[in-house]
Amino acid sequence: MFLDVRHNNRSQIKNNYFGNNTTGTTLIRENLGASVDNVYNLNSSTIFDTRVNWTLFYETHGTPAQAYSPTKLGFPSTLASSSTQVQLPYMNFNAAGSCATNSYECLGDTGSALDPSTSYQVFIDMIKVIGRHTLKVGFDGRQYRLSVTNYGDSSGAFTFNTSWTNGGTGGVSSGIGYDLAALLLGVPSSGEYDLNARADYHEYYVGSFVQDDWTVNNRLTLNMGVRYDINTPFEERLGRTVNGFNSAATVNYSGTPTWKSTTETVNGQSFTVPSINLNGGLTFPSGNNGAVFATNNGFFSPRFGFSFGIDSKTVLRGGVGTFVQPETMSSEAATGVTSSNALSNQEGFSASTTYITSSNGVNVSGTFENPFPNGFTQPTGSSLSASTFLGSPSAINFLAPNQHDPYSERWDIGVQRSLTSNLMIEALYVGNHGVHLPVGTHNINAVQMQYLSTTPYFNFNLNKAYGNKITNPFKGTLGTSNTTGLNTSSTESFGNFVVPFPQYGTTAITEQNATIGQSWFSSGIIHVEERASHGLTLTANYSFSKMIEADSYLNDDDTSLTRRISPFDHVHHFTVGGIYQLPFGRGRAFSFGSNRLADELLGGYVINGIYQFQTGAPIYLSADIPLAPEPPCVKSPISRAIHRKASPTRPSALPPLSPPLTPALVPQRATET
Repeated sequence: MFLDVRHNNRSQIKNNYFGNNTTGTTLIRENLGASVDNVYNLNSSTIFDTRVNWTLFYETHGTPAQAYSPTKLGFPSTLASSSTQVQLPYMNFNAAGSCATNSYECLGDTGSALDPSTSYQVFIDMIKVIGRHTLKVGFDGRQYRLSVTNYGDSSGAFTFNTSWTNGGTGGVSSGIGYDLAALLLGVPSSGEYDLNARADYHEYYVGSFVQDDWTVNNRLTLNMGVRYDINTPFEERLGRTVNGFNSAATVNYSGTPTWKSTTETVNGQSFTVPSINLNGGLTFPSGNNGAVFATNNGFFSPRFGFSFGIDSKTVLRGGVGTFVQPETMSSEAATGVTSSNALSNQEGFSASTTYITSSNGVNVSGTFENPFPNGFTQPTGSSLSASTFLGSPSAINFLAPNQHDPYSERWDIGVQRSLTSNLMIEALYVGNHGVHLPVGTHNINAVQMQYLSTTPYFNFNLNKAYGNKITNPFKGTLGTSNTTGLNTSSTESFGNFVVPFPQYGTTAITEQNATIGQSWFSSGIIHVEERASHGLTLTANYSFSKMIEADSYLNDDDTSLTRRISPFDHVHHFTVGGIYQLPFGRGRAFSFGSNRLADELLGGYVINGIYQFQTGAPIYLSADIPLAPEPPCVKSPISRAIHRKASPTRPSALPPLSPPLTPALVPQRATET
């Protein structure tokens, strides 16, 4: 029996530039855990191993600015009394939102979070030797608990620029210091106040297995086994989560949005939207301990392997098996990067209040004395059902409502040959098929296919048409308390209505971790090993491989994933390493006899080295590279004539490769080459 108790505590503070706790962040990562394991020999052929384990990982993201209360700085007491985490209000002096570009350092921080996680495990297995069979039977039960609190702008956030301190439309352009003047006047250009909820998730995992290692004879050994895994979905203790998006859900409008077929014509090109969809909204669990998503009921993972001695110097080995990976609540990127932050989606259970700069563009509505005169927007929970977040400019996210355990189908076969008593060579083939891999993100509110340009070039006419203002059919229909632009403005851009769910504007509605991806890997490997001989141990490996994957969409409107060479594909990989024991010291070629001091100081040294070579991975382009025709105004007739003369073979209809002159409001459909 053994007992293990462990603890470590790591902390950091950074970017406290002025030493007065007005800037910077803090991070605490504390681990606590304990294990008890007991190995019991029932008899000469039966062994039991029982283990109980508990682990707590406590992660806290904070800021030194938590040393300040808004009330001590002259802000109204409501900023502190309503706060979920009292701290110095965040102050940003750059309209672009960056704290490191062309302005003053930001004060405070918006990244405070509390993310403790706990796991419990009970494990037991039995090993029974019966003749030539070694049987293994076991059980593995676990509970995972995760708490997530992202405080955001818990005491308010304010941005200062030159909106209120410039010289007017006819004045001199603003210089440095005007945004600081806005702070001194107490007139922000924008701001918000967050009331964010806490989420408490838990899931269960149960695994059981049986395996038989059968020594058929002195030349053949078989390994046969099967594992059965059950992963329950993550559940939120108080039901404060979304669990999907229903594209056919009925939305409760306070008035009926009216849309008539609308056409915009630019330079002779016409673009028409005949109708728009008015359905679609978030879904929520029915009560406490509601599942975030549904999973498969269980999964069998069979495994089989063999080892066969062809002769005294040659062994043939092979195997095939299935290996399961539990679902996760972490973000999975197309490049394979897994985020350490949990995907906690609580639309409706958290709320943000927007700072109203001005009601008429002339007079200040809110100041530091009372920045939110109408109080704070309170969370609605799931009471609005599919009407939650209508018109919201904030992103809408949900985990794929139906998920399957990702798993790998792996197989390999290889032969080992002993060339001498110390030299061995091995040839091996390894294959892997990843199934039900998570697709990190998929925006289901992207521009619909019929409204995308399919020409090879940037379509300036389409871009201009989608930017034209038209009558807003949603004005006044999203509820009396809805202050979003989609509910209050008389006109909106034509491009706002070419998406599947225009009642949310062009806000991304992102499905996360849909387990529909795949990957394929094949590799041939040559391995050479020289065991210790004359003090030298040498090993070398060469692999020739190919990895293909389909775990992301080329365009959000695509109906299937794009199959491509993986960003991790390295076709050739060679590694060689060696260890050489220098021949000095006791038992070596050059001994120091009975001189123990010389032996300690000069003997027993080894030299080791590793050399590695591999071909580079494919270039991964994270954004489209558009083709744009040259506008006619770029060149004069004379310069065009000179250009034609210098390049007589260039087709006049083929535009040069260049970026668009203006950013596209609506993306073009990408094609893979």
